[in-house]
Amino acid sequence: MLVYKTQATQQTGNVRALLLFDISGFFDNVNPERAMQVFHQKGFLDNVCQWTHSFLTGQSVSLKMGSTLSVPCNIHNGTPQGSPLSPILSALYTASLLDLASWWMHCNLTLYIDDGTIFSMSKTTAAATASTVQGLEQALGWLTHNSLLADPAKTELMVFTPPRSNPNLVGGHIHSVTYSNNQRVTAVTTSLQYLGVHLIPTLKWDTHVNLMVNHARSTIRGISILGNSIRGLNFMNWRRVYNALMISTLTYGAQVWYTGAYQKCLNRLQIAQNEGIRKMTGVFCTTPIEPLHNLTCVPLIPYLMDKLMHSYSYRLRNLPSSAKVHTILTTNQCCYWPEYVNPTTNLTRVSNDLGEAVTRAPVPCTVGT
Repeated sequence: MLVYKTQATQQTGNVRALLLFDISGFFDNVNPERAMQVFHQKGFLDNVCQWTHSFLTGQSVSLKMGSTLSVPCNIHNGTPQGSPLSPILSALYTASLLDLASWWMHCNLTLYIDDGTIFSMSKTTAAATASTVQGLEQALGWLTHNSLLADPAKTELMVFTPPRSNPNLVGGHIHSVTYSNNQRVTAVTTSLQYLGVHLIPTLKWDTHVNLMVNHARSTIRGISILGNSIRGLNFMNWRRVYNALMISTLTYGAQVWYTGAYQKCLNRLQIAQNEGIRKMTGVFCTTPIEPLHNLTCVPLIPYLMDKLMHSYSYRLRNLPSSAKVHTILTTNQCCYWPEYVNPTTNLTRVSNDLGEAVTRAPVPCTVGT
């Protein structure tokens, strides 16, 4: 969704500003009384609210060092990390912040648990950054009111300027901006990471792919100690390790940047996969790679990417109609095109903007309907 908004609004010729912030100790600072108030406002039944209150209260913690166990200490706030209920409670806990941001004009707020993004667009760099800072100050005010804080060290800003834009019209580069309590956030000009995906101001994906390739190659060298062609893991277990570690690392975030057409960065992924298959089979570095793919039943990167897009299209189709990815065309505050008011008026353009790879999947998938 974030990449879609950045790419779609690029066609308008406006400057876009993206600001990331992180809620410090979010799970540890969920207040049970405030959570109950939110649950009642959302219309949950009393027995559900009481059960949730019982889940959030009466907790204790003990510290263990060696064989010594400390006296239990009571915990008055927080929800346990690792519990399947914690993400649901956190999403409901911050729902009123999203309701507050729904009134922003040409500025949008999204939250993934404790990671927040503020995206805005305007004709000039100064106006776009000022809009994000204004949104950040309102978000910080809500956090303070609910006994939460944002980590200043994890607050980052990136500005996307239109290609071949005139600096005299859109404004020069913003080095830093100041928000509440005279705190400053520096504008990032190289790479910005959000949920493991690396963004750069030109919206190219070479940086992200190179980082994933380097990570995969270091993983290959690390797992090589598990054995060789004579002793260690057998071939079946090697293949399981490869599928679990290598493929997931190489293709992380592929649904964001892969378009279904030929892209040069696919060559880097294929070279890294060739190195992993040779390591897995224990052959020489000069061994032809095509027979090894047939032997290991590991598809080439282009076929693997198409398979991932095919699975992703199924996932999009099975999402409920109220999911954000389906309603983004009508709720996006940063959209200026009149044809996007009714997504059914231009399904071809909608599908292309949301990702050509999805529309090229074997099973038809029209996102936004």
